[in-house]
Amino acid sequence: MARLPDPARSRAVLIGVDSYTDPTLSPLPSVAGNLAGLRDLLTSPHGTGLPDEHCVVLSNPRTPVAVDEAIHTAAAEAEDMLLVYYAGHGEVNWRENSELYLTVQDTNTRLLGSSAVPCARLRRTLRDAAARTRVLVLDCCFAGRAITGAMGRPADVLVGSVDVEGIFVLAAVGENEAAMAPPGEDHTLFTGELVKILRDGIANEPALLTLEIIYRQLKAVLARAAKPEPSASRMDTVGDLALAHNPANWLYRRLSALRTDIEDLAAAEARTAADYALALDKIVRPELPALALAAAALRARLSGSDPDLDAVARDTAAALAETRRVRAAALAPLELRDRERGRLRGFQAIAVRLKISEKPHIIAKYERAESLLWTKPCDLAAAGRAVDDFQNAVIEGEDTPA
Repeated sequence: MARLPDPARSRAVLIGVDSYTDPTLSPLPSVAGNLAGLRDLLTSPHGTGLPDEHCVVLSNPRTPVAVDEAIHTAAAEAEDMLLVYYAGHGEVNWRENSELYLTVQDTNTRLLGSSAVPCARLRRTLRDAAARTRVLVLDCCFAGRAITGAMGRPADVLVGSVDVEGIFVLAAVGENEAAMAPPGEDHTLFTGELVKILRDGIANEPALLTLEIIYRQLKAVLARAAKPEPSASRMDTVGDLALAHNPANWLYRRLSALRTDIEDLAAAEARTAADYALALDKIVRPELPALALAAAALRARLSGSDPDLDAVARDTAAALAETRRVRAAALAPLELRDRERGRLRGFQAIAVRLKISEKPHIIAKYERAESLLWTKPCDLAAAGRAVDDFQNAVIEGEDTPA
């Protein structure tokens, strides 16, 4: 059954080498874009949602030890998913055991055994890892087969070198093909398509993009474009692990829209609650409707098994209308108090122009109204009557006794 990994119990290590000290290994500038694109997706809530600290990016490691340390640390911590991604030049020691080596920045192609990462060692690390699911994605090349903007190696050697029980291996190349790194592009060909699939989704596919679906789509897209096709090796049910939600899936789009509506409701309810509390604090016995907060319950319903989406949508809309009504009711007495304050100031200005503002009875009526309006909580009824008294006194003007 398709599932996303548990972000708290999963780890990813993204390794990329785009420049080399060995002049026989050509630079691969698009590898930097690979790392950035995958990291953004893996840490996104629409992807695997890994915390930043659980997704380690190793850009241009200089030595095999740096790679080994990063992978060993992640393998020791991962309980659910362990994902290792590598992009760069691959080298094979054809004269000895045809072992695949992952190059690092200071790799010397004449001394692969001591200056590159042997896949045999990586295989043992993955085999011994306690993670429930292990994923290895290789987008690598051979310098001996390289031409400008190209990376290459036979797929059967690549996949066979890392085949481990309980792991999903996704390799960039098909049999006897070369995996491309087109000049001027943000990503290598293979990883660019992988990023696009995770970012944009696949129409007419389920709500979760599993490894098996991703592999099938990569193979189909690259075949249609007459480009090198990827290879995969998987054991057990590891292909059911998903790396992202499917943005192109209608159910995902509906759920995303409802989540947005519920978060909008939560924000509106927070504003209502704040104004409701303010009215209770500032006004004597305000006549307010009951305050109900529905966002948390709606969020839980949407996250439950098989939610009734139409019912959630209706209830969210109704809750939003209700919270707006309650907020308007809470704001009404506060706005009335502010209008009364404005009325009091207005007639005080008139009293000043009429030169009656210093008359004792005018001062007394003003001070009473002012005290009521600026005392917390405000008795609006009494304050309104006091402002009326002051207003009438000012209107009567000179005819009022001193």
